[in-house]
Amino acid sequence: MTDRETTNMLVQYNYIHGNGDGILLCGFGYGTSVIRYNVLKDNAVPIPGYQKGQAGIYYVDLFGDSGKHYIYNNDFYNTRQYPKATFIGSAPGMNNTKDHAFVFNNNFFSTQDSPDLNPLVGRRVSYSHNNYFGGPLKPLDGEANALKDDPMFKGQLDTNPQFEDLAALKIANNSPLIGKGTAMELTGLNVAVATEDLFGVPISTNPSIGVSEPMNVAPAGTTPSSTSSSSTPSSSVATPAQSSSTISSSSSISSVPVDKSNRPMAKNRMAPFKVFAREHFYEYRKPTFKVTNRAKKVSKHTILIVVSVTKSANGFRRYQLSNGRFITTNSKFVKRLYFATKVSKLKVINHSGIFSYHSLKFLRQNRMKFYKYGSVLHIRKVVRYGLTTRLKLSNGSYITGNRLFIDHY
Repeated sequence: MTDRETTNMLVQYNYIHGNGDGILLCGFGYGTSVIRYNVLKDNAVPIPGYQKGQAGIYYVDLFGDSGKHYIYNNDFYNTRQYPKATFIGSAPGMNNTKDHAFVFNNNFFSTQDSPDLNPLVGRRVSYSHNNYFGGPLKPLDGEANALKDDPMFKGQLDTNPQFEDLAALKIANNSPLIGKGTAMELTGLNVAVATEDLFGVPISTNPSIGVSEPMNVAPAGTTPSSTSSSSTPSSSVATPAQSSSTISSSSSISSVPVDKSNRPMAKNRMAPFKVFAREHFYEYRKPTFKVTNRAKKVSKHTILIVVSVTKSANGFRRYQLSNGRFITTNSKFVKRLYFATKVSKLKVINHSGIFSYHSLKFLRQNRMKFYKYGSVLHIRKVVRYGLTTRLKLSNGSYITGNRLFIDHY
């Protein structure tokens, strides 16, 4: 739930299941929320106090009289036969608000014939680039760029609400959903544009529909690698890449235009990597830093994606970010988030400790051993894993290469 009188609320990389209502967007007073890269499964179970046999109302409930809401690249997955249930509900107030809700790039899937799963539509709610498959699901009347295709999941979630292997929802490399989404821009929100899907795979310039990108698609501005990487669900917040485009009140797809002028420059490209802020500093619109070029203040520990290195007019090296802006390369202010070269020993600096895993996939069932804060670990090698790295220990297991969890001994 994103509650009233809140703004810039972000709900991402979650598995939400077995609730009477899934997510309530309570937009009163003011409110902005972004709901993305979540799996919402069977979120309309019977609730005590409802009429006999009646289920909950909505997987996502657009409720309130104000606020922009962006609901995109989620999987709405139904395995139950409901007498009454709706994937996305729109309260009457959404027809009167001056603001808008965008429901784009979502994958609506049902294994049952529940009659009322189709999303509701309001005057201020726009649908585009969604896929509908299974049972009676179908695109809304007049919806732009909608599909009604089998998503071609690599597996299928069973009917157990505790089922956790969401890797079943990865799409095959020949899925009809690949590249059929639209890039989202979050104008007016202090929320980063997502750079990875639910499984940690970089998002393409032309995103797919739903929570999964194919394994062999490179992120924007890079060329595909000859080897694909495995992936794992992420619990981290997306990196702070901010857009400069605008949103109008139109319900067509043109209401979310992409400003290509702020995209990273093509020259001096490299394999993207993540950095984090060691101190406060600024993003700039140009590589030559002037107060008039400042775009945004970056807080300590903010995570950013670097796509290229360039120089200012006076010869200073600058990192160019995935949002097209520039930051310092000074190690006093910014540092690579993941270890990229081998070190012999590291210690755990996360006060909650870390787990090691017997696979590069950091899933709960793959955990091997817990290492508490201060533990010293012997590193055998560094393994690149998408935009991250894994460190192989002397016992053959793997730990994160994230410097916010481990550091030099």
